[in-house]
Amino acid sequence: MARFAFWPPSSWLDAYYRPLQADFDAFLQRHNHSDDARACVAEHQHEIELYERYQAYYSYGFYIARKV
Repeated sequence: MARFAFWPPSSWLDAYYRPLQADFDAFLQRHNHSDDARACVAEHQHEIELYERYQAYYSYGFYIARKV
């Protein structure tokens, strides 16, 4: 493994989830509030709610690998 990157909760909330949420309405408008678009937003919103509720118990990380 070449590297592992860990983002703190504030990074997920401020740099990823909040901007994503801010674009939900525009996304729905661009896709005419289709069933698929609404389902996509609902799935993302559910993930955000889970993270907000359980962020003390899990987080995300990235592994960067290098072929050897």
